[in-house]
Amino acid sequence: MVYLRDPHTWAIFTWAASNPSAMSCVSDLTEQTKWNRGATKEKSAHPVIKLTSRLWSRKYGTPGPYYTILTWIAWNEKGELVVVPPATIIRPTQETLKQLPGGQVIKPLSAKEVLDDELRY
Repeated sequence: MVYLRDPHTWAIFTWAASNPSAMSCVSDLTEQTKWNRGATKEKSAHPVIKLTSRLWSRKYGTPGPYYTILTWIAWNEKGELVVVPPATIIRPTQETLKQLPGGQVIKPLSAKEVLDDELRY
């Protein structure tokens, strides 16, 4: 069950996601919500979404439900709804990795190491 709320009227809608495409949509939204809450300091952020569709079955050409996240909102200490700034991803550099305990730079594996094989001529 997914509970949705209209941002203009605050009406509550219930969506019983029972078919595979709907359950996949809910699973993806749950994962993105967990990721965003973990990546930002706002642990109670909720996504504001727009329901859309995507191609679910190429064989039959049937669409399935999907969503687009428009923004993230949360309640502040005063009980007001505020927009949560998006999470920023910082790509680690070699210097920042060296500062972390146990941080090390790992060199990419060669094809010989991945395949555990070599070409003999």
